[in-house]
Amino acid sequence: MKKQESKAAYTTGPIGKTMLTTAVSMLAGTLAMSGYNIADTYFVGQLGKIPLAAMGFTFPVIMLIGCVFRGLGVGVMTTAAQALGSGNNGKAAKLITSGLLLILLVSVFFAVLGINCIESTFAVFGANAEVMPDIRAYMTIWYLGCCTASLGMAGNDLLIAAGDSRIASFMMMAGMILNVILDPLFIMGFGPVPAMGIKGAAVATVLSQFVSAFVVLAILSKRHGLILFARMPFTIFKTTWALIIRYAIPSTIGMLMIDRK
Repeated sequence: MKKQESKAAYTTGPIGKTMLTTAVSMLAGTLAMSGYNIADTYFVGQLGKIPLAAMGFTFPVIMLIGCVFRGLGVGVMTTAAQALGSGNNGKAAKLITSGLLLILLVSVFFAVLGINCIESTFAVFGANAEVMPDIRAYMTIWYLGCCTASLGMAGNDLLIAAGDSRIASFMMMAGMILNVILDPLFIMGFGPVPAMGIKGAAVATVLSQFVSAFVVLAILSKRHGLILFARMPFTIFKTTWALIIRYAIPSTIGMLMIDRK
């Protein structure tokens, strides 16, 4: 019953009101994503100039990879929204399940490649031997947990497609607030938790994104039934991945051009 109500709330009623509600929810989510970087920068800045400089070097790489994840998320969201709009929840579930698996595989690829290329990657951006240890400490943790960021972003987009824009916005804000709470705990240390320095900022970010992603995916699965756990033939993955990538590539390129400006 909840699935039908959610879908009806999103596909019926005044178009203007629906667009405004969705836009406000997505704006809050966008501000929340910026809040992660602001919180990390603030608390890491208290460690000194070198850790702060190291944080500055990480932003372009994180933004670049983030654009790829956002593009894939748009690809999954677009195809799933089309299926949901036509009332084909079964097709939407296959698209979403396949899309999330694709995003997870891309995350693993970036993690393996990124960890093994930290020095060479950041040397291109001008990082020297003084800041490189802090960059490696932060980015090693971030790469290992980049799947939490990618799945969380995609999950929130899919909640919006399913009509739960307010919940999606709330979860992004909740993840950001949790990050603000965990940052000083892991960076500075408290009680039994040792001070981790800049590495603690990455741990706090990954943990908060993990919690947010877990809850969002649970809602997609339990409330909307849009994540399948049954075995699917590889032909389905092949077809859906091709469809998702067709939308993801231009979306990623567009975001990269905007970030470049």
